[in-house]
Amino acid sequence: MTRRNIMEELISTTTYSGIVKSSSQNKVISQEILINLHIGQEYIQNYTFASNISTDKLVNILKQKINNIEVIAFQSLDDNIQLDYYLSLPNLVMEPFVNKTIRLKPIISANKNKINLNSFQFLSVIGRGGFSTVVLARSLINGQFVALKLINKKFIEQYQKQDLVKNERDILIQTTYRGATFTNRIEHAFETKNQIVFCLDYCPSGDCSTSLKSHNDYQNNRQDSIIEVILAIGFLHNEQIIYRDIKPENILIDSKGHIQLADFGLASPNMNKDGCAYSFCGSPEYMAPEMFQNSGHTQLLDYYCLGCLLYEFVTGLPPFYADDKNIINRLIKEQVEFPEFLNLIRQLMIKNPSKRQGGKNGIDEILQHRWFKNIDIAQFVNKAIKQPFIPDLQKLNLKSVNQNDKQFLGLMQREQKQNASFKTMFSSDFYFSNNLETDKSIQFSKSIIENLVKKTLVNKQCLTNLQLQTSSQINIYQQQIQS
Repeated sequence: MTRRNIMEELISTTTYSGIVKSSSQNKVISQEILINLHIGQEYIQNYTFASNISTDKLVNILKQKINNIEVIAFQSLDDNIQLDYYLSLPNLVMEPFVNKTIRLKPIISANKNKINLNSFQFLSVIGRGGFSTVVLARSLINGQFVALKLINKKFIEQYQKQDLVKNERDILIQTTYRGATFTNRIEHAFETKNQIVFCLDYCPSGDCSTSLKSHNDYQNNRQDSIIEVILAIGFLHNEQIIYRDIKPENILIDSKGHIQLADFGLASPNMNKDGCAYSFCGSPEYMAPEMFQNSGHTQLLDYYCLGCLLYEFVTGLPPFYADDKNIINRLIKEQVEFPEFLNLIRQLMIKNPSKRQGGKNGIDEILQHRWFKNIDIAQFVNKAIKQPFIPDLQKLNLKSVNQNDKQFLGLMQREQKQNASFKTMFSSDFYFSNNLETDKSIQFSKSIIENLVKKTLVNKQCLTNLQLQTSSQINIYQQQIQS
């Protein structure tokens, strides 16, 4: 069958699809996208689409053309990660690919009964932490791109980090169930022979330390970003969690330019407004003075760190940046210098926690500062504000692969093939797979925060530090956990 005959047959049977032909019916208009769909080694189907078709409509049409196979997504024949990620997102225009030929092959669904390493296609190492490696991967369950945080079990045992890992897992599940609007969400948690694995949201633009500073929008974006961080901290405090590790490296930028607070390895759960934690942790440049005084710290520690973050958003450096050990003496004794118009920094970074901005009424008190006077906070809660910094989804923030990355990915691929039995580090209830409907979960979070924000905007009253919850909200939460 000729290319023309294939196209005419496709046009006659799928008029809704966005596939087009010219008015002369003898040639295709110039504004077209050609897809070579490779099914097996020899069979190729050619499809032509109009330039105004969306990514999800194109993918759905292609799925319908493959019979008797459970296709979840499509992958470029030359393993173009940038293109594959773009096609995995809904409602994006295909106009950038006009007059180009895209060669694709189908991805078949993996076993859905139990999530393990074989449920993912490893693509690239995108980050390394103190005792973890983060890998960009593609889910073979639904075709979506995810970030896999892999924590080496030998390290956990050697440094006795079992409690921290379990805390992080529990906090991620708790905040995901509660509708984590500005915090990283978890999809799966499981063990392998050598690794603890958290499957998380993938944020294509990296973190604030690299994304915002490398764009001209960095200075203009500081107010929008800090508001979203404040809402994230308020959400965590509402869940009785002290975050304790606010810094640009832990603030990710999602595909629409919104922030996601990530990495809960140092977070302290089950901490009400007046509850004290005593463990020493955090990054020196962002630590509150009370962390060094061995007297315990409360949720107010996070407000001091917010001040440090805002200072860096304004100036480009942390307030007590130094290359030597004098940073601790400076942090405890010196008063920070900052632009006069932003006295919010001074109020957040008061060394006495009880006098700090937010000490009485939490984030409500912070958001009532005059710097936010003309800001509609409810618009931020609903993500209705047009972000000044929107990531280019055709240019992922992927670093070049080095030898260590190749070795690590090779190690994971070998472990995939082995799939051998092993002794678990945690009990069987450590395994987690998120089956919640995302939209309902997010709406639940918004209903908590937005209702409280309205009290500030309409009644000019305090939010009671985001601690009040209605009985109906608690019932919904319990039903979600039980399901």
